[in-house]
Amino acid sequence: MADKIMALHPEPGKAGTNISQARYDLVRVAILDALQVDGAIAFQALSEAVGMRLPSDFDGSVGWYTTTVKLDLEAPGDPPATEEPTGGWGGCGSCDYCGPYAQEECVLSPEGACLWDPATCGYHGPPPGSNGDSSGGLFGLPVSCYYGDYVTATATYTSPDGATISSYAVSGSVGIEGYYQSGNTIYIEFDCEDGNIGVSVTDSAGRSYSANIPVTGMGGQ
Repeated sequence: MADKIMALHPEPGKAGTNISQARYDLVRVAILDALQVDGAIAFQALSEAVGMRLPSDFDGSVGWYTTTVKLDLEAPGDPPATEEPTGGWGGCGSCDYCGPYAQEECVLSPEGACLWDPATCGYHGPPPGSNGDSSGGLFGLPVSCYYGDYVTATATYTSPDGATISSYAVSGSVGIEGYYQSGNTIYIEFDCEDGNIGVSVTDSAGRSYSANIPVTGMGGQ
């Protein structure tokens, strides 16, 4: 069984929540980095910023985990969510995992979050097996999850020439509950089951890309 941590609630008398230690650590680092970069932001914007900093195979509701970990950070005895970073920035290629991006395009933040920074590190083209070319691409990584869990998948568009997403469409054989765009990433929320999610985008330069995200369900936790 995965290690658990008791996430506390800042209001006296309210019970805490047992959550995965690994997921807590990922979300905590993402929250602290988002606040360090963006300052005071509304919760919805914070949740979106956290989602953009999590691995694409994060198997949980980003909004729920953001709320739970944020409350724990605000509880007495915990470091405040606006604490200063404890280390320096890593160089290009300093991340162990960089989601859909080439590792050499990413840097490690002072709080340990992996951030895509092609402006500093250069754009190296789409990773092997993804849909794209030297002009950009749409990258969706496979998702493994527990049957019945509420899961978020991502498809991320990248381009070296500054183009952005103009329109997009989502379809799939899984039970899709909703989807939204934040920046150049499409977030798809669904109930875990075996199947596929298809995402297509047209960018501001008129180019079209598509990505297929395979979903593999596993037995209950």
